Amino acid sequence: MSEQQNKLLKLWDKRIDKGLDEKEWALLYQEVIEVVSQCYSCVGLLAKFPEPAENYYTNFFTEIIFIRLEGKDFRLNRSQSLCPLFKNYLLTINGVLDRDWGRYLGDTDNDEVKNNLENKATSSEDKRMESLPEIGLNNKIITTAALVFLEQHEEWVALYLKYHFCQDKDKRITMDKLTKKHGFTSYHYNAKKLGCIQRKKGIVDYISYKKTYLGEWLLGLGIEISAKNRSEIYQAFEILCSESLTY
Repeated sequence: MSEQQNKLLKLWDKRIDKGLDEKEWALLYQEVIEVVSQCYSCVGLLAKFPEPAENYYTNFFTEIIFIRLEGKDFRLNRSQSLCPLFKNYLLTINGVLDRDWGRYLGDTDNDEVKNNLENKATSSEDKRMESLPEIGLNNKIITTAALVFLEQHEEWVALYLKYHFCQDKDKRITMDKLTKKHGFTSYHYNAKKLGCIQRKKGIVDYISYKKTYLGEWLLGLGIEISAKNRSEIYQAFEILCSESLTY
């Protein structure tokens, strides 16, 4: 871990655990701006905005980190996790997506958040998500939850999803190769902890699956893990995979 990343993460965690003084807030601001200004996935988006990029860096820090995340136990595993958050913020203010930030940042009683939940899904998305509105979910909510899931877990989780679990059979990299390439520990243990399943067999033990990372994610969405909810589970996985493949 670089000295800069270590400094940012220490300030980030102290913000949550003890709070920051004025000087420390200024330091955190500098560190966050340094990271988001180098988010290459956001360059194209920023070019479409009318104001200088610096304005959006500052607004992101103020609106999301200083205000919306204040008092929330929302942690980062690495400084680069700020990039998906920043991209998500840009998509939201650009009108491309209506993200329900409040639901996943602990602001569930925010009336503004609730009032902004508009369903702008395309007809193809509506068809794919046809059973989820019945339990209060839609494409936008699950996409936000997927991004939060990827950001909050260790690096190996995103890599396993991106190169194995979510890949087509002919493009899939075996988990033992991923483990050796990136120096992770036992891939058998990791696969079980994550909740990787064989697509043909699906979830075999619904009770034990609730204790996996993916199982906890599903439960957090309000999707009960049972045979009768197979359709909802796989629809949620489809969206998670869509985000994982471009993460």
